[in-house]
Amino acid sequence: LGTPSMLASGGSITLTADVTTDALGSGRDLRLLATVRDANGSTSTLTPYMGMGGHAMVLRRDGGVFMHLHPMGTASMTAQAQLMRRERGDTAMLDSARIAQAMNVAEANGESLAVHAWMQMSDAQSAPLAFPFAFPSAGAYRIYVQVKRKGVIETAAFDVTIGSSAKSVQ
Repeated sequence: LGTPSMLASGGSITLTADVTTDALGSGRDLRLLATVRDANGSTSTLTPYMGMGGHAMVLRRDGGVFMHLHPMGTASMTAQAQLMRRERGDTAMLDSARIAQAMNVAEANGESLAVHAWMQMSDAQSAPLAFPFAFPSAGAYRIYVQVKRKGVIETAAFDVTIGSSAKSVQ
């Protein structure tokens, strides 16, 4: 972390965390911070990509962990459905099959999911993207960050080794 990943367009993405390298370990809440720069070193302006400023995918090298992250946090489909129901005044709990069915019906009727409404980005932004996260276990990880700028979707990859109490990062 901290070493810029060069983009095909000449810019770069640098991934850091809001904790010190010594404190980087499994189970620790942190924010992964992605700073996107143009070829001249200035902060790049991002445009919405699938409604967000960017996306991150975290994979443990052995295939035991895969997580898709959004800036401002990531909510499960179950949480989205429960929030959508609560917004309508319905506080009943649903099982997973009924939640999936309710979400399919809502989407078929053109209803937007309430959780996505506050996560979506409607205008360009240039601030670093912050992805709330906690590495679930020790191991070697690859983190992909995707952003859209100047009409092009770009991807950067970063490798990090997480220990149970703080180990090496690259």
